[in-house]
Amino acid sequence: MSSKVLIKIHNEYLRIISICDKDLFNKEIEHNGLRIKIKEPFYGGEEYDIEKDLEKIKEILQDFDVINAIGKNSIELLKRLGIIRDVHVKYIKDIPHIQVYVI
Repeated sequence: MSSKVLIKIHNEYLRIISICDKDLFNKEIEHNGLRIKIKEPFYGGEEYDIEKDLEKIKEILQDFDVINAIGKNSIELLKRLGIIRDVHVKYIKDIPHIQVYVI
């Protein structure tokens, strides 16, 4: 399994960071009437290898208002960095997804 993720930073009114597993990009997931398109313009962005680029990823994730992450690697990354815990993760089919808001 690849440990690559795509990270995109949206700086509009809030700093929103979208993270998805590289192998999920350009796919659609549907479950119980809910459909998520893991595509541009929201997902995509720069590719990072979790092991090789961990310090750069930590730097990116130091400042955010919202994180939206989907995929096993993306979720494991956020858990590893102490941003989330398992109890917060939701599943669409068998794919983990989370939204994190800084209040």
